[in-house]
Amino acid sequence: NKSYKLLKDYINTYKKICSKRYITEDGSKLGSWVSHQRNYYRKKTLSIERIKLLEDLKPYWKWDL
Repeated sequence: NKSYKLLKDYINTYKKICSKRYITEDGSKLGSWVSHQRNYYRKKTLSIERIKLLEDLKPYWKWDL
């Protein structure tokens, strides 16, 4: 997934998760994607695979903010 890779790259560069309004240089709404992942998780509609991928980003990834 392109957004997941962008998030990993962002974390590697800045050592944190981007804000929900963050837009990459190429126009990808990465912050919005991050926010949607958290919403899908709360609604229990996020796949187990995606949950595991995001949890691999700890300590930076958090489900609730």
